[in-house]
Amino acid sequence: MKQRVLLLLLALPFMSLAQSRWELGEFSGVGYLTDPSGSGMYAYTQAGLAHKTNNHRFGGFVNFVIVDVNFNNYAYKSKELAFGASYDTWGELTSNHNFVFWFNPSFKFFRDHGVDNNSGAEAWQNDYGLYVVTGGNINDKQNRWFRSYKFGISYQDPYWSKRTGTWVEEGGFISDKVNFKAVNKAYFKVLPEVTIKKVMLPRWQFEPKLVAAYLYDGGSQNSYYEFGAGFAFAFMREDRYFEFVNLQYRARYGKEMAQRLDLIELNVDFVNLYRLIF
Repeated sequence: MKQRVLLLLLALPFMSLAQSRWELGEFSGVGYLTDPSGSGMYAYTQAGLAHKTNNHRFGGFVNFVIVDVNFNNYAYKSKELAFGASYDTWGELTSNHNFVFWFNPSFKFFRDHGVDNNSGAEAWQNDYGLYVVTGGNINDKQNRWFRSYKFGISYQDPYWSKRTGTWVEEGGFISDKVNFKAVNKAYFKVLPEVTIKKVMLPRWQFEPKLVAAYLYDGGSQNSYYEFGAGFAFAFMREDRYFEFVNLQYRARYGKEMAQRLDLIELNVDFVNLYRLIF
């Protein structure tokens, strides 16, 4: 009895919002990276509230990211916080395809700290800037081979940066904190996905995918390329597509295509999972 009451209390906010024009949004993810020089992880979560009018939603969101990695004997940690506006729309693209499109511009705060494990020298950097995420999904109604697509585009451009740090002086002494030239945190990334063929189940669908990505890093001024595979769990409600789990493996290469970085990422949309269950 107590368990039923607790579940009812937890579901009440969702039930009340489901009966209105306001909709909650919440998804989270975690990733693991590794190459011969080290490894690390990152995690993120985003929560928002949007007003639904016909096939359009307008709202706002907050996004939080943490990073903790150690590569080439350099330990790096960062925290990122973004506040932004959200817009998405959906409907029929053609007689054979439905679509979803989203656009989320935001203002981001960055904080990071790095330590050279060999020397003990440290660096701190604070940034403020623009962060934009946009993308779309095209769903094939006839479930033909390689006819459902998804793409994501993200762009980041800091407007203000300050970097301070220490270095090792003669005799092995660590210097006082001084100003350094800031590392450019700008980047541009495109992530396309194609569904091989959906496996249709009674309430939801399993989508095996092929994925790729292009990343330009402003700090190193290098381009990186990613190739991999994954799967998603999703469902349709009328002409609206909901994805609630996405798991991917991607191999990242530089332009020389020599050393490989392996990346595994899991994303769960808890609100869409709630929609499926209830």
